Amino acid sequence: TGSPVLEANIDEQGWQPYPLEGYTTVDEVGHRVQFRFQSTAGSYSVDSFSVETVRSIPNSGLRLDIGADGVSDWGFDGDDAGSYGMQNRLANGKVCQTLATTSSSAGVFDVLLPLSGIDQFGFTVSASSEMKSPYMNIKIGGSDVTNRGLSNFETAYFVEFSQNELSALNNALSNAADDRGILGLPMARVSITIGSSQSSADITMCGIFAPYEATLNLNLAANSALVQGLNQELSSVISLGGVKEVRIPVRMMSSGSVKITINSVSSSPTLNPVSLTVSPPVDTLTPSTDWITVNSTFDLSPLGVMDAESYVKNNGWS
Repeated sequence: TGSPVLEANIDEQGWQPYPLEGYTTVDEVGHRVQFRFQSTAGSYSVDSFSVETVRSIPNSGLRLDIGADGVSDWGFDGDDAGSYGMQNRLANGKVCQTLATTSSSAGVFDVLLPLSGIDQFGFTVSASSEMKSPYMNIKIGGSDVTNRGLSNFETAYFVEFSQNELSALNNALSNAADDRGILGLPMARVSITIGSSQSSADITMCGIFAPYEATLNLNLAANSALVQGLNQELSSVISLGGVKEVRIPVRMMSSGSVKITINSVSSSPTLNPVSLTVSPPVDTLTPSTDWITVNSTFDLSPLGVMDAESYVKNNGWS
């Protein structure tokens, strides 16, 4: 007598209605989803329910390459940065790492996480022999973030942070120092200690899972590689109708898409050349004992300078 309403909760962002048939495109990649049926009136029964999720992978090797010369002017040019929107590697750039541990010496694994925080955090550990009463300790900059015991493990064991642990980690990240130095995405080194006072074994950590908000705001100064690359390209572009067009190639090592918005562009005024005279007039400069005088005249008014002579002398131009 009633019609069901399908709702989904993606990454704990809240329940939203979705159509019962067809495909629905979400605004960004999701990592976890829950479904439920609601009813506005009447009653109904569900005979079957089937959902197909279209899998996607985070962009890896995202970079901006002005001039398409193969040299990155900005981007994730290091493996330790992981993928855009997802940290999935250890700080050494590897997907997995194995460390030897004893009852008196634990293994310390490092991972780089954004200072802006992450949405979830988890990883998988396994051991060459059973780890009895193992423990985990998380530190940033030498300060403890969280500690807890783990279940005994030998085969692959997934460790997932609770909401309280995630909040503590994000709070510590917000007060940490930048260790990676990606422009627009500062990261801190997080040390994960895994050990046991009752066991000795080789511990392997894999499957770092740390999704984060994939939105970056870049404030590029004149001395940044990307702005310098743009200016260099402008010098070799012929203007059309007083406008020069420069392309910004976006490169990725995996398939995917990104959205780039240019919020503002500012330029600095420069002096205008007015005239250039060479005395005596010559077509070609060659070694000679005769003096050649070159007189150049420039207009400094675009710089807001009215007394050009004083400005040049005071700023060490002569």
